Amino acid sequence: MVDPKCEHLCRLTAVPSALPSRPHLATVWRWGLHGVRGVKLETLLIGGVRYTSDEAVARFISRLNEPGAVREPVNAAAERAGEAPAAMGA
Repeated sequence: MVDPKCEHLCRLTAVPSALPSRPHLATVWRWGLHGVRGVKLETLLIGGVRYTSDEAVARFISRLNEPGAVREPVNAAAERAGEAPAAMGA
């Protein structure tokens, strides 16, 4: 969780320019709202503005790169229905 007392806060809009690949702003919002392969970017809302921290971005990236730490992507319809990937023949 982002700790505003100990971590350097930045607006979500500033994250793309801080990363080498320069992802689209919509991608960064998706990381914070929905996540990627079960890992969400930690964010907080202050006065209607969504923030994260440099440290939270680093944690997000390291979690995505840990071997075996994230779940495999699942067909969204199957996930909503509660089906396992093995049941779908994957």
